[in-house]
Amino acid sequence: DHLSVYIQAMKKANTYGLASARTMKFLSNMIYDKYLFRMSQSPDSPRGVVTLEDVDEFVWTESPRKTIGF
Repeated sequence: DHLSVYIQAMKKANTYGLASARTMKFLSNMIYDKYLFRMSQSPDSPRGVVTLEDVDEFVWTESPRKTIGF
């Protein structure tokens, strides 16, 4: 649920140029790696669920897209 909220916020902020396919793939891979690490450290963690702990380091800050050209 936390991941879907985060992705929705990125989609809404597409005017900032942050919701590209490359960015989404990078984020999903990092979140998946954190999920796997959490599962390896604590077998009692909920399986198949992305938790707040998996996405807590991704802080949304709005920074306008830099213009190219004139």
